[in-house]
Amino acid sequence: MRKALLAILSGSFQLLLPRRALAATGRVLLAGYENPGDLTPKDWYVKAVRVQGAVSILVGVIGLVKRRYEQPDE
Repeated sequence: MRKALLAILSGSFQLLLPRRALAATGRVLLAGYENPGDLTPKDWYVKAVRVQGAVSILVGVIGLVKRRYEQPDE
């Protein structure tokens, strides 16, 4: 259940704030570069991050629904 909720949370962040999501991950992934702040993502890449966020939300919701139907009723 935690994985599904994490997927929904991170997907929401990517869908609603793709440039901030890229900046946050860029700080971590580009820490060895001299000027990572000078790098700007192309528009197609920002759109791809939004799509990835939407897919993450969808996968998280499917995971929650699947888990609910797999648990026996009490």
